Amino acid sequence: MKLYQPYTMLAIFWAVTATGWCQTQLSLDNPAINAVDQTIYSEYSTGTTWKKLANAHPGDTSIILRKTVIPELGGGTYDPDKINSTTSSIENDISQSDVVVVVNFSSSKAYLTKNQDFVYSDFLGVVEQVILDRANALKQGSRIIVTRPGGTIRENQYFVTGIDRYFPPFRLDQRYVLFMKRVKGAPAYRATSNGTYVITDKGVVILSRNPSYSHLLQNENAFLNILEVSAKKVESKLGGYE
Repeated sequence: MKLYQPYTMLAIFWAVTATGWCQTQLSLDNPAINAVDQTIYSEYSTGTTWKKLANAHPGDTSIILRKTVIPELGGGTYDPDKINSTTSSIENDISQSDVVVVVNFSSSKAYLTKNQDFVYSDFLGVVEQVILDRANALKQGSRIIVTRPGGTIRENQYFVTGIDRYFPPFRLDQRYVLFMKRVKGAPAYRATSNGTYVITDKGVVILSRNPSYSHLLQNENAFLNILEVSAKKVESKLGGYE
């Protein structure tokens, strides 16, 4: 049984930790965070603003902005029956991440990108488990904000929706395993959505709808244990930030 899937498609997340920040600053309405988030979705630019689409379709109050992004990052597949020959694949995927955590989201809010040609959403959640954190900034119970492409926002009488067909929406009160990248110069992390897994009552499955990858359920405990072992190996090789 394949237990670990590779990175599948690009989605950008920013996670802002409570470490070093006042709790009042850690908000979905924080202007400093939103100002940065608005600028990081250039690869999701559709080339047409929502207002142009609205003007082109008078009377239609539902505006859809579509863009699917495939990432360059990728590793191998992980087969627990062949641990010695495939460990390098999972370690390679983890080595491309600064943080790997289990998160549960409690609230969210959607925004327009700076060019107003796509929609992204910020999610507020709590870290349930830290698997990898080379900067040692996160711990169990830390509050974080994760931003991702997609969502729906209301502008006057219009409902503007951004859709990446390979990246289903997050659900509140749902547990996820997230592989995230740190952003230099900001208390934030950037990740690819192909490193996003959803934890269900039946097991763990990659969230992406990219048909190129298996969507078989994986045992939660086995999945997390393998990640922890591999993360320790990666940490011993790469160490923390300079």
